[in-house]
Formats: sequence, C-alpha cells, structure tokens
Amino acid sequence: MNKDNLQTPYFLIDENKLIDNLEKAKYLKDLSGAKLVLALKCFSTFGTFDTIKPYLDGTTSSGPFEVRLGYEEFGGETHAYSVGYSNADIDAVKEMSDKIIFNSLSQLNSHYDDCKDHASIGLRINPETRHGRTRPR
Repeated sequence: MNKDNLQTPYFLIDENKLIDNLEKAKYLKDLSGAKLVLALKCFSTFGTFDTIKPYLDGTTSSGPFEVRLGYEEFGGETHAYSVGYSNADIDAVKEMSDKIIFNSLSQLNSHYDDCKDHASIGLRINPETRHGRTRPR
C-alpha cells in the first residue's frame, strides 16, 4: 500500500523502529529484573499489540474501557489505576485486573473488601517531597 493514497487522519508506525525500541526495553528489563507494562492511556494502538506482546509483561490502564482492551486484546498482566474509582468502575475492572492501584486511603478503604479476593491491591503514595533541586536566583 502506498502511504500517499491513504486518507487522513492516520497513524503510520514504523514497525522496525518500534521493534528496535522494544529490544532496548527488553534489554533493560532483563538486566534489571523489572516488569514492563504498556500504558494504554498514551499508546492504545491495538494493531501493534502482536508485535509488542513478546517484549512486555502486560498493560496498565486508567479506566474500565482500557482495562478491558488490555485484558482482551493484549493479555499478560492487567493493572488498573485511576485517580477516582466509582463503584461501577470497580465492578467493571476487578474481575479483569491482576493489580488495582488506589490513589488515596479513602479509595482503598471504600473498595478494599470488594477487590481483595480478585486482585493484588496497591496504594499510590505521594510524600509531597521534591527530589530535584532548583537553582538559586
């Protein structure tokens, strides 16, 4: 297919460059022992999932539709994180998620009992400290 004949808008992804980047990520993953998950919020191009799957451990998602996409189309581990979960969101994601990350103690307290038997539970902690330095004026 000639890219000049495609109707806009479209995304053109160079698979060779994608694989080159994935190889670098896999190298760091193997070296460090870390797990790598695809953040669907910034890259939910499911047409590339078959290329990406061998390199990553799963997906992380910020809402029920992204969780479903990762669970059904990508496979591997499915992580769910949201700044605010409703009861309906929890009901939608708990069966598909391997890990659910809460943004506050109140979220954790509200949804823990409903999630504890379905997924690993996490809590995002923001210590409100700076790790960088600013230059004096």
